[in-house]
Amino acid sequence: MGRGGHQTGVDAQMQPLVGPGGFAALALAVATAAAAVDYKTGHIPNWLTIGALSLGSALHLLRGAWLAGVGGLKEAAITVAFGVALCSVVPLVLRFVARMGGGDLKLLAALGAICGPMTGFRAQTYAFIAMFVYVLGRLAYEGKLFQMGFRLLALIAWRTRKQRAPLAPELMSPLRFGPAILVGVCVAVFADSGIG
Repeated sequence: MGRGGHQTGVDAQMQPLVGPGGFAALALAVATAAAAVDYKTGHIPNWLTIGALSLGSALHLLRGAWLAGVGGLKEAAITVAFGVALCSVVPLVLRFVARMGGGDLKLLAALGAICGPMTGFRAQTYAFIAMFVYVLGRLAYEGKLFQMGFRLLALIAWRTRKQRAPLAPELMSPLRFGPAILVGVCVAVFADSGIG
């Protein structure tokens, strides 16, 4: 809708770009690119994460200003900031506690900016569930599920001791989280039927 209450030609052209469908498409495109790069290289590059954060933020601000002027701009800025903050809390803790990759953290923050706080947080939650299911399935397939359970208990004990002995390398093997983030975004976007 235009500012006067009727839809203008410019508004109709901008709606796919900055409407909920546009943000959903952007989130899916970013998550797909990140999953592909992470799967191939084991890293999610800054140009993708910072670029997505910048583009998502700019589009939200543009949409807010276009639809509601200065008030809409302020509301959009708050939504973006809250989305980034909410979607950064858990990954930031995991970054320090469990060595989660910085690219994963920045990607989840960028998706918080694009999707907004609620859909972004749901996407993150679904991503962690997808990764958990994948890891359990892989360990069960390899016949290592119970063995890794005991090693996980050893890791927890190791983390709580003051004098730490070296860990077995297989306990610290990295996982590529990008594909799980893509699963989380797909589930969240389609469950929410848009972005909000």
